[in-house]
Formats: sequence, structure tokens, C-alpha cells
Amino acid sequence: MKAMPIDGDVDSIDQLASMCAENGGAVVWVNTSRLTHDIFYSQNPAYLHALLVTDVSEDGHFVEIYDPLVVNRERYGCQTWVEAGAFRMALTEKVCTETYNHMGLAHSISATPTSADAVAAADTLSVLRSQASRYFGDDEFHDAVDRYAAASAASFEKDETYRRVAARRLFDHINVLYVIPCLTLLGHSLRQAGIGQAALEHHDELVKHWRALALMALKFEATASPNVKERMANRFKAIAVAERNMWLAIGHASQAGAPASQLSLVGLSAQVRL
Repeated sequence: MKAMPIDGDVDSIDQLASMCAENGGAVVWVNTSRLTHDIFYSQNPAYLHALLVTDVSEDGHFVEIYDPLVVNRERYGCQTWVEAGAFRMALTEKVCTETYNHMGLAHSISATPTSADAVAAADTLSVLRSQASRYFGDDEFHDAVDRYAAASAASFEKDETYRRVAARRLFDHINVLYVIPCLTLLGHSLRQAGIGQAALEHHDELVKHWRALALMALKFEATASPNVKERMANRFKAIAVAERNMWLAIGHASQAGAPASQLSLVGLSAQVRL
């Protein structure tokens, strides 16, 4: 994976053209308020959004992008050309956020894998085994839900406007932008790998918990009910447990045929987190 700063002295569009020529494309984070391919973006508050840049015109005036999820009344994905000047603003104008800002880097695969590496990359079971190990061995993964719960709770203690925005943002993050879409893709991978019924059941349970939390967020946006806020906190705790159980089941199910070193890592990590 190659990451290149896009806010330096070199023009960002020229950098993207170079990455597209070398590697076939680049993933970038953008400020949605500066996107022009759907009016939805300019009519709503700015947020961070990831796009795939696939080409730049020879004269440098247009950029070809793939937007995987336009959250309009009807959600859709699209591949289209946009004016380079406007897209440069989307790349470089920071989104005001209290959390880590991903803007400022373009990411692309910098090397073509060998045939053996390509086979390994396509081994879904191996990838799932690795992800399970990382979940139990890295605080960034297994503490993510607790950190998100704490950040949400802090937002709900602020003034009414901030609280309402935070509650709506929680709903959008779960149902529209991140959680459910990512868990849906994970479910496809689990089935593709033939991971086993236990892991699938834990996955489906986790999805149900997140969907319930999303509905609570809508209720809290409308009512600011202390009871709903308490139920949301409890649901976050249930999600943390359900997520741990899911990755534990995936780790166990993916051990069949794994090298001994990988088996011990998954097993030890799971025991540490018990």
C-alpha cells in the first residue's frame, strides 16, 4: 500500500494522475460539501467521505471518480467525471471534526502481486483469521466500540443542537455510511469462506444490536429522553460483547488448516481477552 500526501507543493491533481498511471487508481478522503456530481452533497453539512479516483484527463481538467455510496433519497453508486478545480477543493478543504481527520493522503496499491500472492490475497479464510487475530491483539480494534460509545455519550451531554446532530450522525453512521454496510460485506465474506454456523449467528446478532441502537438514536434525537440515553449506553455494552463473541467464533472456525504459528496467535489472543 502506498500513501502519498496530497497537500504539499505538488498539485494534488497531478499527484493523482501519477498514481492512476502507476497503480490504476487511488483512494482519497474528501469534503462532501465540495463534491459536484450530486446536489445532495452541497445541500447537506460537510462530512468525510472516501472515493476512488480512477483517471485524470490528459489536459488535467477532469477527474474520473467512483463514488460507492451516494446517500440521496435513493442510495446508489456511480462512476463519473468531475471538474478538477472543484475536486481539488474537495481534497484540500478540511472538514471540521473533533475526531481524527483522514484527509491529506491518497492511498493506492504500489506493487503488482505475484501469482502466489494473488492466490493468498484471495483466500478469504486466511484474511478472516488474520482479522480475528488483530481484533484480540490490538487495542485499536477491540476497544473501538467502547471509544465510540464514550464519544457519543459526551456529545449527548452538550447543548440541544449539538445533541440532535450527534444523535442523527450516530444513526447515519450505523445504518447508512459505515456499520451496517461493512457488516453486510463481512457477512458475504463469512458465507464465501464457509466459516460455520456459529460465527454467522454471532454476526447476525451483532447486526441486530446495531440496528436497535440506530433506532434508539432517532428516538433520542426527537425526545432527548434520559431513559433512551441509558438504553443506548446499555446497547453499546451489548454490542461490545457481541462483537467480541463474533470474532472469537471467527477465530476458532478459521483455524482449520492454518499454520501452527497462526493458530497459537489466535488462541492466545482469545484467552487474553477472556
